[in-house]
Amino acid sequence: MFCSRAGWVVVALVLWGIPGWVGADVLVVTKRGESIPARTAKKEGETVVYVRRDDGVEVSVPSAELSGVLPMVSRGTAYETADIEKFIARIKGVRDRHPTLLKQINGILQEWENLLKPNPEMEGTLERLAAEFQAGDKSPALYRKLAVDLGMLGYKDMQGKYAARIKTILDAARVDCVAANRARITAMVDGARKDPDRFLEVHRQVEEVAAIAEEPERSEIKGQLESVRSDCLTQGLQTALAAFEGKRDLDGYLESARRLFVLRDVVAATDADRARVETLLKRLLKDVAAALPAYDFSFEGFPMGKEDVRLYNAMQGGASRYTFADVTHEPACLMVPVRAPGVIGLKRPFSVPVRLIFNRAQPAGRTYGILVLLQQEGGGDQRYVLPLPALILRNGQTEVTVQESFKEVDASFVPGPAMRDGRSAYFACLVYREGNAEPESLEDWHAVSAFCGWPLSR
Repeated sequence: MFCSRAGWVVVALVLWGIPGWVGADVLVVTKRGESIPARTAKKEGETVVYVRRDDGVEVSVPSAELSGVLPMVSRGTAYETADIEKFIARIKGVRDRHPTLLKQINGILQEWENLLKPNPEMEGTLERLAAEFQAGDKSPALYRKLAVDLGMLGYKDMQGKYAARIKTILDAARVDCVAANRARITAMVDGARKDPDRFLEVHRQVEEVAAIAEEPERSEIKGQLESVRSDCLTQGLQTALAAFEGKRDLDGYLESARRLFVLRDVVAATDADRARVETLLKRLLKDVAAALPAYDFSFEGFPMGKEDVRLYNAMQGGASRYTFADVTHEPACLMVPVRAPGVIGLKRPFSVPVRLIFNRAQPAGRTYGILVLLQQEGGGDQRYVLPLPALILRNGQTEVTVQESFKEVDASFVPGPAMRDGRSAYFACLVYREGNAEPESLEDWHAVSAFCGWPLSR
C-alpha cells in the first residue's frame, strides 16, 4: 500500500467475482477515462508501475496521468471497518469523475459495501457453534469438529467478512480446550495409579492436547508425561507377569504380553529400559510354552494350535506379511485366510473368511475394520476401511469375513503393479479406532497387523 501526493491508496489484492474484471488484482483508472485491469501496481517516485492482467506486460505511467488505482476485495482476507470505509470513499471519488466507467467501478464498490452489510444467518451459525463448544466437554475431538465446521463457514465467507470472528472463536476454543484438558492430565498424573495403562491414557491425552497447544504450553504438557514415566515403568516391570503367573492359562498370557508390549513400545524411553522389558518377554514366552504345550508360540508369540499351524502353512502366501512405509502397524494380529481367495476381479464382489490370531489381549472399547489398499496404475493408491462387527475372541482368536463390494473404488481406477512379478494385488490389514464414534479420517484408524496381499486382476 502506498499514498500519492493526491492522497489515493493503492492496494494489490486478488479479485474474486467482480463483474467485468474477474481475476484482476487492481483496476488502474487514467484521467482520460481508461480502465486497465492489472495484476500489481507500485509507485516508484513520480511514476506508477503496473503489470497488465491480459498480457503480463509491465507498464510505467506518470502518476499525474492517473485518477486512481482501485483496490479489489480479496477472498478470505479480514478488513478493519475503518479501512473499508476509506476504500469506499476513494472508489466513489473515482467513479464520480468517470461516469462512463460506472458499471465497472460499481461492481468493485458493491463488493466493498457488502462487507459492511450484516449476514444474520452466518452470524447466528457462528454464535451457535461457539455456544455448543462451550457447553460441551471441551475435548480435543470437540475442538477438531469446531475447527472443521468453522473452516467450512470460512470457505463460504468468500469476502472474508467474518474471518476475524471465526479466528476469535477458534482461538478462544483452543485456549479453553487446552486448559480443560491440562487439568485432566494433571489429575491423572497426580493420581495414585502409576501403571503402564495409566501411562498409556496420559500419553494419548498428551498427544491430542499437545497437537492443539502452542508453545510454551506444548512443551509443558509433554513434560507432564515425562514426570510419570519412570514410576510407571518401575511398577509395570514389577507387575507385568502377574496376570499369567496367577492363572497360567492363555488369557493370562495374553494379558501379561499386552502389558509388556505397552511397556516396551510406549513407556520405555531408553535402550536399556527396553532391554529390561525384552528380558521379561523372553521369560514369559518360555514359561507359557512349558505351561501350555498344546500351543506353538515360536512365531512372534502368537498362540497357534496344531490346526492353526496347518492352516498357516497352507495359506501363508495369503497371510498378513506385507508392509508399507507409511502405514505403521502394531504387530498384534496375524491374519490367515481360511480358504484361498483366488484371483480377485476388480469391481466383482467377493468374500473371504479370515482367521485373526492375537499375541496380546485387546483393550475394550475398540471398533475394528479392514483397511484396504489398492495401488493405482501410474502411481498413488486408493484406501478405505470396510467395517467389521464387534470381535469376540476365544483363546486369543476369532474369524471374520472380508466382504468387498468395491463401492468405495473410483470408477476410473485402474490397478497398477504391486508384486515383484508385476501383478496387481488387493491388500488388506486389520485396523481399529477408539470408541464407536464416526472417524474423522483414515488417520483415526490404527493398524494391528501387516497386510495380506491377494492377486487382483486388471
